[in-house]
Amino acid sequence: MKTPVIPEQFTGKKNDLYFEKSFSKSIDILSVFTRACNRLLTPNTWHLLTGTTTTSFTIFDHFGNTPDRLLQAGDYIRIDIPGPGSKKGDGYDWVQVKIIDDHRQLSSTSAELGIQMSVCPNPFHSSPYAAHFFSSPASSSLIVSMKDAMVYTSYHGRNETINNDTDSVADNIRNTLVGIGAFMGLSEMQWKALLEGLLKD
Repeated sequence: MKTPVIPEQFTGKKNDLYFEKSFSKSIDILSVFTRACNRLLTPNTWHLLTGTTTTSFTIFDHFGNTPDRLLQAGDYIRIDIPGPGSKKGDGYDWVQVKIIDDHRQLSSTSAELGIQMSVCPNPFHSSPYAAHFFSSPASSSLIVSMKDAMVYTSYHGRNETINNDTDSVADNIRNTLVGIGAFMGLSEMQWKALLEGLLKD
């Protein structure tokens, strides 16, 4: 899949996950796709779609506000995962939305929406170090697409390496433990649940 929201892979681990759902002709496929896109652009509700996971996501703008709107390029997402948080992230992991690639008006039978989120420092802290268990330039991309009677969701992790080279020993240890858990499949469970949740009734 060639899309600008998926960066080139050049270091560490990569991860590609897919989910698809077919619909009968009696179902308004465009409405299903539109609903999935709106869910994708509302990270504050992702935890409601995943069912068993306890990770939550919160949108922040550049002023530190939590806006009541759909996601925009440049926004930050604060991630609250179970267990000890990052000191650099004030107890959280942080990513920034770098790209929103919107092709929802491509045609009546084919359309796509994708977002790219990249590891970043805590936007409201003076530290230049990445506030995430993965190092910069790790990224996560999510895509919703529609073609004929099918709707597809996918996740693409790129350049995933453990962030254990900060100036905080506690963060280095914490990031290593969380990163190992992610490499062992805990992160995949989270994203798989979200891919399915985006398309559930």
